[in-house]
Amino acid sequence: MRAWEGIRQFAQAFFIPVFSALVGVRLDLVPELDIPFFLRFLLPACGVKTLSVWGAARPAGEDSAFSGCLALAMNARGTLGVILVGATRKAGIINAEFFVVLVLVSVVTSQTAGFWLTGRASALKDAPAPAPAPAPTPLPAAPHGH
Repeated sequence: MRAWEGIRQFAQAFFIPVFSALVGVRLDLVPELDIPFFLRFLLPACGVKTLSVWGAARPAGEDSAFSGCLALAMNARGTLGVILVGATRKAGIINAEFFVVLVLVSVVTSQTAGFWLTGRASALKDAPAPAPAPAPTPLPAAPHGH
């Protein structure tokens, strides 16, 4: 199992940056970026996902702050998003303009989640420790003879 862990670490340290660089080489922002289209795509895509995750976490008993952090974390498209976008572009399923939009959505959502969650982690680290939960009340002893 240690060998597999070493292979996994090498693959993450080497192949993911190489793949990202190759996608970056194919990304031509200046002629292909349509900012209004990007915003019309980004805002609803993130809004729907944020509301659905937050809306599921609240009835599940999570507080509003945790639900918001969870929703933001789930919005990050990350490397998987870039991989799928690259594959669909290479297959000719999407055009260059949509390719740029989807790559930028992956980058923007991942960076936003990273910055936000780093800030929240720092705030939680600096916050005072919560008070310990009260000890549970022991149940009364069952009456003998029944």
